[in-house]
Amino acid sequence: MDLGKVTTHFDALVKFHKTTSQFKTKAEEVAHVRGVVSKLQQALQAREKLHRDSLLRKANYAQSLVLTLQTVSDREVHLATVSCILELLGQTKSGQRARIFVKLGGTQAVCQAIASEWRSPTPNEALLLQLHLVLAKLAPKDKRLATKARLCQCAPVVLSLLRHGLSTRGAESLLRLLRAYALSRQSSTSLGRHGAVQLLLRLLSESHRGVGGASTGASAAAAGRRQPLPGGPARRAAEALSQLTRARANASRAITGGAAATLVELLNASVVTTAAASASARQRQQQQRTYLLRAIVHTLRNVTASKAGRAAFHSAGGPASLYRHCLAGPASSAGELLNAGACIILRQSAPRACLPAPSLLSPYTPALLQLLVSSTSSAAAAVAVASDDSADAAAGAAAAAVNSDEDDSSDDADVQKQQQPSDEFADDAAVGGADPRSAEELRAAYGHLEPELSDCCTCCPASTAPLTPSPSLPSLDGLALGQPTEPASATEIGGRLSVSATSALLAPAAAQPFARSRSIGGWPEPSPATTSAAPAPAAAAVRSVAEFAITAGPELVSVSPPPHREPCGTRRSECAMELMLDDARRWIDPSDVLNRVVYDLDAIVAEQHQQHQPPPPASDEKLSPIGSGSVDHLTFESRFESGNLRRAIQIREREYDLLLCPDIGHRGQTQWFYFRLANVQPGAAYRFNVINCEKPNSQFNCGMRPLMYSSREAQLGRPHWLRVGTRVCYYRNHYQRAKQAGTKPYYTASFSIAFRHSGDICYLAYYVPYTYSRLMADLRDWRLLASRDASIAYHQQWLCQSLGGNRLPLLTVTAASASEEPRQQRPCVFISGRVHPGEANASWVVRGLVAHLLSSAARTLRSRFVFKIAPMLNPDGVINGNHRCSLAVVDLNRTWLAPNATANPEIYHTKGLMSYLCSSGRRPVVYIDCHGHSRHNNVFMFGCSPSLSWLPDDRDNPGWLAAEPPANDNEARRDDNGVRPVSGGPGGGVWIEDPGYRELPRLLAQMAPAFAWRNCNFKVDRSKESTARVVAWRHLGILRAYTLEASYSCCDQGPYRGCHLGTRELEEMGARLGEAILRWAQGEAPGADPPPAQQPASAASSAAAGSGRAGRRRKVFRPSGAGAAAISASDDDDGDDDDDDAGEEEEEDTDDNGEESAAAGERGGDVDPNSNASAVDAGPGGSGDCIIEDESVLLCCRSSFVREPEGENCSASVL
Repeated sequence: MDLGKVTTHFDALVKFHKTTSQFKTKAEEVAHVRGVVSKLQQALQAREKLHRDSLLRKANYAQSLVLTLQTVSDREVHLATVSCILELLGQTKSGQRARIFVKLGGTQAVCQAIASEWRSPTPNEALLLQLHLVLAKLAPKDKRLATKARLCQCAPVVLSLLRHGLSTRGAESLLRLLRAYALSRQSSTSLGRHGAVQLLLRLLSESHRGVGGASTGASAAAAGRRQPLPGGPARRAAEALSQLTRARANASRAITGGAAATLVELLNASVVTTAAASASARQRQQQQRTYLLRAIVHTLRNVTASKAGRAAFHSAGGPASLYRHCLAGPASSAGELLNAGACIILRQSAPRACLPAPSLLSPYTPALLQLLVSSTSSAAAAVAVASDDSADAAAGAAAAAVNSDEDDSSDDADVQKQQQPSDEFADDAAVGGADPRSAEELRAAYGHLEPELSDCCTCCPASTAPLTPSPSLPSLDGLALGQPTEPASATEIGGRLSVSATSALLAPAAAQPFARSRSIGGWPEPSPATTSAAPAPAAAAVRSVAEFAITAGPELVSVSPPPHREPCGTRRSECAMELMLDDARRWIDPSDVLNRVVYDLDAIVAEQHQQHQPPPPASDEKLSPIGSGSVDHLTFESRFESGNLRRAIQIREREYDLLLCPDIGHRGQTQWFYFRLANVQPGAAYRFNVINCEKPNSQFNCGMRPLMYSSREAQLGRPHWLRVGTRVCYYRNHYQRAKQAGTKPYYTASFSIAFRHSGDICYLAYYVPYTYSRLMADLRDWRLLASRDASIAYHQQWLCQSLGGNRLPLLTVTAASASEEPRQQRPCVFISGRVHPGEANASWVVRGLVAHLLSSAARTLRSRFVFKIAPMLNPDGVINGNHRCSLAVVDLNRTWLAPNATANPEIYHTKGLMSYLCSSGRRPVVYIDCHGHSRHNNVFMFGCSPSLSWLPDDRDNPGWLAAEPPANDNEARRDDNGVRPVSGGPGGGVWIEDPGYRELPRLLAQMAPAFAWRNCNFKVDRSKESTARVVAWRHLGILRAYTLEASYSCCDQGPYRGCHLGTRELEEMGARLGEAILRWAQGEAPGADPPPAQQPASAASSAAAGSGRAGRRRKVFRPSGAGAAAISASDDDDGDDDDDDAGEEEEEDTDDNGEESAAAGERGGDVDPNSNASAVDAGPGGSGDCIIEDESVLLCCRSSFVREPEGENCSASVL
C-alpha cells in the first residue's frame, strides 16, 4: 500500500471533524469515525517504511488525532487512535515528533482519556497501557506534564497498574511516567501518600532477588509469585525513587520502609551480572548497571540527608559497602560520576564532629583583649571580641547538634556587626564620607607630611617629626618590651567579657633573638652578616600580640625569586575523589589511624600564661627537637612573624591534618598559612590537609600550588621560595561549625610534598611572605639607594601608630630639581597597599613600584609627579599572621566611610592625609589601592563608572562632565563607551560620563604582560561604598581611583600564560604601573576605546569651581589634540556617616563575594584587540576563574553534578 492511502484516510478524518453535523445520531458519528480510524491504523501498520516527518508536517493530520481523543468517547476509537499516534511517533528519535503533539494539546488529551477510562465501570487495561505508552513518549517534551496529570488525577492509575504487574515494556513506561510525575513537588507528595515509595521499594527488593540469583523468573512463576523486574525497569524504578525522595516527607517514608537496607543490598548485588552472548549485549548490560547505580547513589544522597537516614545507612553497613564499591569501580567517566556521588554520601554519613580545636577563637584572643583594655581607652575596648569561654560553650553546643548540610553564604557576625549598610544611604550617599575636620585642623595634623614643599631636595632619613598620634591611644614607646602589663580588672572590662587575670605580652621578635650560632638540623643557618637585604635586623621595631619564639629562616637570608618561571600544576579530575575516599577510610577502617597531636599552639600559649612569663629565648634546647631522628614525626612551628598554624595532627605515618589560626579575635577568616616543619625524610611524599578553610572554592583547584622554602637549598646557594606539591586539590570536608559561628561548611586544601633532603628545615606558605620586618629592611635599603642619586627627593616619615604600637611608614618620592615643574605644582599620585594582611602579593607590587621610582629609568616620572606611598596599612595583621582583619577585629577596607580614630588609626590618618591634600588644592590625580585576589587569574583593576553605579542618577562623584544640550533629536546621544547622556545638567544641559578612568587600565593592558583588561570591572556596588576605592572616588573627588588586584595563582594570557605569578612578575608589574602613569601623563593614547589620555593638569587648573553637590560644574583640562581626560577639582564638604557598608565578606577581592568580571556591557567595553590579552574563551569572570557551572565528573559543594570544564586552567570542581 502506498502513502496515498494513508493521506486519504487522514483527509477523511480531517473532513469528519469539520463536518460532524452531517450525522443524525451519535451512533452514526461514532461508527463513521471508527471505520476511518481503523482503516488509518491498518494503513500505517502496513507500511514498512513510513515517512512520519512528512506526515506530521501537515498540522491537520496530528490535530485530527488529538481531536479524536478529545471528542469521541469510544473505547475502540481510542485504541485505534492511540495506535496511530504510536506509529507516527516511532520507536526511536521521536523527540521532535513528540514536540508537535505536545504543542497541539496531545498531553492534555491523553491525560483526559486516561481519567475517563479509569472512571468507567470496567476499565480496559490494554487501552490504559497504550495511553500510558503514548504519554511516556510525550513526557520529556512537556514541562507541565506533572501538573496536567495531577489535575486529571492520573497518578493513582499508574500505581494501580504497577501493582497488577505488567510486561517489561509496559512497566518501564509506567515507571518513566512515575518519575516525570514526581518532578512536581505537589505531585511527588501526593504519590508518597498513595504508597508510591513502598511500591517502588518492593519492586526493587524483588529485582534484587532476581539479580542476585535467589529466584529466577521461571521459579517465581511456578511458585505463584511476582516475576522480578528485569534490568531496564529496575533502573526506572530506582530513578523514580530517587526523584520521589527529594521531598523530605517521601525520604522519611523511604527510611521507615527500609530503603537504606534495600539499596545497600542492591548495591552489593549490582556486581553480579549474567554472561552476555555478544559484546554489544555486554555493553548494554553494563550501561543499564551504570544507570541503576547512579539512581541508587542519588537516592542514598536524599536518604542520608537526615539524621535518621544516616543512622539507617550505618546500620545496614552502607559506608563500608559504598567504599568498597568505589574502590572497585570502573576507570571511566561514568565510574567517576558514580564515585563523586558516593563521596558526597560518605561525607554526609561521616560522624558529626567539630574542628579538633578547643575554641573557635585564636589562642591569642585573651592577650588581644588585655592589650585593648590596658593600652587604650574604653572606646577601643568595645571592639567586638568574644571571649574564649563563649567560644568553648559554642563549640560544646555544636558537638551535640546535627547541623544541616545546606550551604549558607551569610557572613560571620563578628565582622559584620560594625559594617552594616545604612538604610538611608540610598537617599544621600555623599553624607558621611568627607573628613569632618576643618582645613586648619587637617593642616595642623598632616602639614608636616608634605616634605616636597620644603626647600630640602635631597634624600631625607626617617622623619624626626612626632608620630601623628591616635586620639585616646597612648604611645607604647614607654612600655618595656617583653615585660607583662598590669592585668585588667573586672571594672575595666565592664563585666561584658570574662578574661582570666593573666598578663598580656607585647613580644617582639627582637626580645627573643634566634640563636643563629647553634646548629639547627645538622648545619648552621646562614649568617645575616653576609646578607645585607635580610630583614632580621629590622625586627626590633616589631610589636606583636602573638608570642614569637624564633625568627623564621627566610628572614635571615636574602631570598631571591627562582631563576625560572614556575608552571601551574596539573591534576587529575579524580584526585579529589581519591582524597575524599582516603578521608572516609579514617572512620570506616581506622586500623592505621594515629590521630596524634604533634603541635598545639593553644597548649603552648596556655602553659606560658599559667606560668606568667614570656616565652624563653629561642634555642635548640628550648624548642622541640627538629634534628633528624630525634622523633618519629614531623615537627612544626609557627611562633614567628606572620606565622600561622594552630595545630598539627598526625593521622598516618606520612599524613598530617593542619588547623590554621583565625584572625585574632575572630571566629573565622582562615586562608593564610605560614609555618615551619622539620625532621623530614626524603622518599615517599607527605600529605598535608588544611582542614578549616572557609571559601567555597580555591585556585588550588585550578593549578595553583603552595610555596616552600628549604634551608638546605638556601645553604647550597638557592634561597628561593618554590612552588611545590602534587595531588593539590580543594574540597568540602565533614567538619561542622558551631551555631554561633554560622552554618557554612569547612573545606580542605590538600597537597602532597616529597622532600629532597633528610632532616631539612622547610617553611610552607600560601604565598611568598612579605613581613613588616622585611618592609623595615626595604625602607633602609631604599633610603640608601636614594642617597646615592642627588636627583631623587626621597622622604621617609611615619604616618601614625597602629593599635598594636607599630608605626606606619609613609614614603614621598619625587625629583629633587625643579627643571620640569616646581615641586609644589606637581600633581600627586597616592598608592596604598596591604590593608589585608594575608595579601602578601600586594606588597610585592608596591615593592616593585618603589624600586622603579628610585631607578634612573624613572627620572622623567619623578619630575612629573609626587608619589605618596603607604606600603602597609595593616602592620598589626601582617605581624600576627592574620588573613583579613586588624587587631580591632574589623576589615579595615570596610571602615573608610567613617574610620574610628581609636580603633582604626591606620585608615583614619590615611584618609585624613588624603583629605588634607584635597583641601590644600593638591588632590591626587590617581589613587591605587593594591590587593591580592584568590579567585581570578592575572592582574587587573577595579575602577568607578558613574553609569554603572548602584545609585540611580548618581551625581555624587567626579565621573560626570557638564555638557551643552544636544542640538536636535537626530544628534548622536551616546558617547564612545555606549553611555547615554543624562539630563539635568546646569543651564538645561546634560551630564556625560568622563572616560578618563579607563585610560590607565588600557595602558597597563598594552604594557604589562600579566595585566588583563577583560578582568577589569568598573561597577560601583552598594556593598563597596565603604571601601578605599569608592570613598576616594565619591567623597574625595578622585576620578582615577582604582583597586589593583594581583592573583595569588597563575596568568592565563600572554608570555606568562600557564605560569605562576611570582615575586619577579609582581615587581615587574609595579614597574610597569609607574611606566603607564608616565605614558598617561604624556598623553599617549591607550587605544580606540576609551579616548586617549592627556597630560595631567596643574594644581591651579584643578581648583574647585564650586562647593555644592547638586548642579556643580567641574573644570576640565583639555589640551589641544591630547584627548579628553579630566582631573576632578571639586571639594568634599559633607558630614560623616555613622555606618560602614560591608554587606559582603570581601572587598574586591579575595573572597567568595568579590567583584567578578561582568559582561562586556558591565565592564564598559570589549577586550582590547591591541592588548596582549589572548582570545581564549574566558567564561564567567575571565579564563582561569574557579567557577564551575557544567555537569559531569565531579559534584560541587552545593550537591549538584557538575562537569569538568574544558581547557587547562581549571581542572576540577569542589566536592
